[in-house]
Amino acid sequence: MERNKSRGCVITNLYPLYRNTVIGGDARIDLGGFTPAEGTVFSIQVARSNGATKLDDTHPESTFGGTAIRFEADHRLFYMSPSAGELTIKFAAQKIDGAFVADYGDIPNGIDTVGTEFGFDYFLNPNFPILRSFRNELKGVFLGNTGNTIITNKLREYISLGITESLGFIAQYEQSTMDNKSVINTAPICRNYNTFVELRYYKPGGKFETSLRATYTADTYTALPSQSENAATRFLAKYYITPNVRPYITYERISRYYGPGLTSNQDYHHIMPGFEWTIRPATRTEMAIQGGYVINNLNFNVGTYYLKLSHYFLERLSAMLTIGSQTSIDQAFRAYLEVKWEFL
Repeated sequence: MERNKSRGCVITNLYPLYRNTVIGGDARIDLGGFTPAEGTVFSIQVARSNGATKLDDTHPESTFGGTAIRFEADHRLFYMSPSAGELTIKFAAQKIDGAFVADYGDIPNGIDTVGTEFGFDYFLNPNFPILRSFRNELKGVFLGNTGNTIITNKLREYISLGITESLGFIAQYEQSTMDNKSVINTAPICRNYNTFVELRYYKPGGKFETSLRATYTADTYTALPSQSENAATRFLAKYYITPNVRPYITYERISRYYGPGLTSNQDYHHIMPGFEWTIRPATRTEMAIQGGYVINNLNFNVGTYYLKLSHYFLERLSAMLTIGSQTSIDQAFRAYLEVKWEFL
């Protein structure tokens, strides 16, 4: 793996009444060859977004734009015994303008946030017959807005298990609290709980890949008061005709709950067949096509679509175009173009 690298990226996101272009870059510096900083990695991501939106074709555009910057420092405790695993201490700081729109994948999602993260990442590779690897990441996130009036605190726990060579399990739990500092002795504005688990089976060089994921999100707003819940189960079955041709089918079951007796509560069934084709492995030229059909209790049954084309023109210059969405049941038109240049 390359110790030091940097990349540049341009991404354009288009909707019928919305557009956004993000220009960004990131750099990674590994001090592994130096003492006493051995095991320390620094990284920085910077991006600028510019876009416009309007209510409809008769209204003028409303422009927006902002910057985002994030700094990370990871330090691995290299003096630990290999049999005891690897422990990495993690720190991050970020500032995202209120008008920044995070279409750039290497910049964290969020608008109008300033804050830090602290945590650790522990990895152990015991190579037992029923447990080949174990990873646990615990992180605390402390964010505020630029006016320092809204405070958001998060706790995130991530666990990954390599059960066998072919079977893996991941789980993540996150809870967050949003509070208004300008109002004293009141309940938090919102509490959020988010969790997902996934079980995946794929044998390297094998023909079948399957995965099962379940997610649950709950938001409680104390000022209204109101509550919303979202639960989803997603099953994927993929068959490798060859390593380069991979048909698959995905099924999603989604439930959205906004309150007792509300007619907006929705239950979805989303069926999505598709295939992936690596046209030229040497240049990593790939195409993916997916169609789908949504059935829901409000009788707004619709079709969905997804197309992806990606190509490496040179060893480090790539472009990717996607139209539609691979998982969304929203019918809004989406077009997404990414051009990325990686350089040492």
